[in-house]
Amino acid sequence: MHHSKTRDAILRAAVELAASQGISGTSMDAIAETAGVAKGSLYYNFKSKDAIFEELVHTGLNDLAEYLERSRAQLRGGAALAAMIHEMFGILQRRPQMAKILAAELFRTDRSWADSLMLLQRGIVEQFHECLVEAWDDEASADAPLTSISASGVFGMVLFAGIGWLRFFPERTLDEATRATLLTLAVPGIDQRHPDAGSGAQRGQSHGCSHDVAPRP
Repeated sequence: MHHSKTRDAILRAAVELAASQGISGTSMDAIAETAGVAKGSLYYNFKSKDAIFEELVHTGLNDLAEYLERSRAQLRGGAALAAMIHEMFGILQRRPQMAKILAAELFRTDRSWADSLMLLQRGIVEQFHECLVEAWDDEASADAPLTSISASGVFGMVLFAGIGWLRFFPERTLDEATRATLLTLAVPGIDQRHPDAGSGAQRGQSHGCSHDVAPRP
């Protein structure tokens, strides 16, 4: 198996196993068996299990940040926030296994990659913060609690709302899930009945890759 194909197979196997039994419950032996590679090849590509999942989680969050940035291009305030939520739900829908891993890892502090993961997470939260500030500035409201805590809360809510949608209401469409989530946000500039109208959220059908590569969230 070619080196890059071997690496991709290992990452796909790691995502599959961790999504069903958690990172802690996933062993290097199980990853090698699921990927169909020899243990020597596994350790040639990754020195440890931590190295595998650090790459997966970092790549997933980096890609999420890039997709969200693109989704709100040329938009501001509530329209940008609606586009980001639509985009984020689209990513969760396409890659539910990776979504489960990210949701489990974002709030852990005992991993070797926790500090660097926090920096990536803050970058995503900052995008939500910018949209909230723009939305309230457009309303000239000086009383809105525009803190990073607010933005972090919105990000966390959107993440788990998306996972809840896929787990409990998979028959609902992406647009329906987006609308339902927007109804909980009292943010100026959001058309809660038609989140796509004027928001540009439909542009992307999400901006994901045309092929499903394991490290993508």
